[in-house]
Amino acid sequence: MTFGIKKILALLTSVLLAFLPEISLSQSKLDGNWQEPVFQLPLIGVINTRTTHEIEESLWSVGGETMDRDYTVYANWKDHVEALGIKRIRLQSGWAKTEKQKGKYDFQWMDDIVFDLQRKGVKPWISLSYGNPLYKGGGGTRLGAQLPTSGEAYKAWRDYITATVNRYKEVVNEWEIWNEPDSHNSSELYGKLLLESGKLIKSIQPEAQIIGLAIAGIRPEWAEKVLQYLKKRNGLQYVDMVSYHPYNKNPDDSYPEVQKLQEVVLKYSENIRIFQGENGAPSEFRKTKALRNYAWTELSQAKWALRRMLGDLGRDIPSSYFSMVDMKYPDEINRKGLLLIDEDKKVIRRKHAYFALQHLASVFDNKLQRIADYPYQKNTYHGMSVFAYRTEGTGQQVVTIWFDENIPSDHNSTTAVDFTFPEGQFENPVYVDLRTGRVYDITERHWRKKGPIHYFYAIPVYDSPILIADRSAVSFKK
Repeated sequence: MTFGIKKILALLTSVLLAFLPEISLSQSKLDGNWQEPVFQLPLIGVINTRTTHEIEESLWSVGGETMDRDYTVYANWKDHVEALGIKRIRLQSGWAKTEKQKGKYDFQWMDDIVFDLQRKGVKPWISLSYGNPLYKGGGGTRLGAQLPTSGEAYKAWRDYITATVNRYKEVVNEWEIWNEPDSHNSSELYGKLLLESGKLIKSIQPEAQIIGLAIAGIRPEWAEKVLQYLKKRNGLQYVDMVSYHPYNKNPDDSYPEVQKLQEVVLKYSENIRIFQGENGAPSEFRKTKALRNYAWTELSQAKWALRRMLGDLGRDIPSSYFSMVDMKYPDEINRKGLLLIDEDKKVIRRKHAYFALQHLASVFDNKLQRIADYPYQKNTYHGMSVFAYRTEGTGQQVVTIWFDENIPSDHNSTTAVDFTFPEGQFENPVYVDLRTGRVYDITERHWRKKGPIHYFYAIPVYDSPILIADRSAVSFKK
């Protein structure tokens, strides 16, 4: 008898839920720390990835750094560039590698990279770094290197910049002045280099975009000193972007300091943008380099990469992932790459993060426009990042969502969350896990709309970005 009553009650409950969709389908109204979704969304396909030739433009970059020091070999990883779908790539020029005899430049190594990337539908931007031991006071040749100081070295540096810009100006129009100069140089010494280099480049290529600072971290106070130096010398016009490298184990922890940097830059110019120019997480435990001494995995790396890139996009910040491929440094292999390498610098395979960013690049191109201050309500106390975009033409929306409180984890348990979007626009919504590329149908039972107000029930959320998107905004295959 008791068993029969339970069956009847269960049946009545299911009928009630079916006819009253405004009642949550989850227990997350009580923020009950659900570890699994309370329903299984029907899988309907996977993201249809696009190559660099099929994407017009986006804000994404990927790193192609350290080839100036031979830590990676372009020939070993170039075949993976087009499929990734990221349209820009950061290169380091390598003054010491190019000028091994005074006044003689061998650009062949850079030619092979720059012009091949152009053929692959990728636009390089070049960090002009580091020094050259041919010259007394010529500066150092590795990360954290000292800047050129002698008159002879400064002239040689200017000659090198002139030759480099003239050679690649038909392909490259974004030039970064040095990499992480704040490590061992004063703001005044770097301000001088930035001002003279920026002025020289714009005299050769007036439409050039100059990327300055490339800070090892965020360091708003150091940035302000450099900008003060430029302002006193009427030099702010020679800088278009301020670049920073915000390494944090939880990528979402960076943004309060990034906001301070933005405020500093706006004090000096409304025309200078900030640019996240280098950031990445390892795919395994490493003893050295940024984000060391933590038990990273390929799963947590993939989540980290998506959160960094989408956290930047949600704040209109151009963003570059470091790096395309693992790098063999003198002391160990830096495992921040999207491609796994062996001891001979040859690619073994694509990592989980490669596919995650491939999905990202295929969805978020210049056809999506960010909606500022998108209103929403959620029924959980978990810290969460939510950003919204509208598609060009139709105005249909894509909303990115992830838990942002903690370092990306090595598990995928989810919490069911209810959302209200007062200014939503969805005709046929789908759920997308960017990490896996899988697309699921959000059935009528789990959402409804009343005018512009859209309600979604028991949406599985975790510490990796998911999308609630109109079906028309996501190209996928069954």
